[in-house]
Amino acid sequence: MSGIKAIQTQYSGWNFRSRIEARWACFLNSLNMSFGYEVEGYHLSQGDTVMYLPDFIIRPPSPNPDYFLEIKGSRKQINDAALEKAKRLADLSGLKVYLLFGEVWSPDDGGEEESALLFEPGNDQIQYGYWWCICPVCSIIGLSVEGRADLLPCHCTKVPTYTFDDPKIINAYKTARKERFNG
Repeated sequence: MSGIKAIQTQYSGWNFRSRIEARWACFLNSLNMSFGYEVEGYHLSQGDTVMYLPDFIIRPPSPNPDYFLEIKGSRKQINDAALEKAKRLADLSGLKVYLLFGEVWSPDDGGEEESALLFEPGNDQIQYGYWWCICPVCSIIGLSVEGRADLLPCHCTKVPTYTFDDPKIINAYKTARKERFNG
């Protein structure tokens, strides 16, 4: 696929580098999530040789911490360089970094194979199996292992609660998938 350029896409007043990024923005908008697109670039090495411009920064309601989303067109684009950049961004920023790939998906589309990858500051392990979910108490939306709301940073519920299939989440997937863009 090298040499093929993504179609730049306008959505909701933003100019996205690809339709996949625009679809994920539509997903986030459908959930009324606060986010910024390509807000700030980062130098990941001394001498400024490695720079990184993350796609999204997600800003959940306080006191929940911000986190980054990086969107890749396909799983094949998640190579060693992409993994290393995500890891370094997590370590240097102190924020979690999630890598999502391909079209807007739901857990029903393929389970762990289509889940987000997580990089946490200070943790050298890539973590798999992160799905979107919603807290049934405070309604915060985020990514957690297998869509477990009890593992969201709000910690409102202590009982394992799977909400990856909450109607609000499913509707956001559907809305993003059916969005039609100009250009």
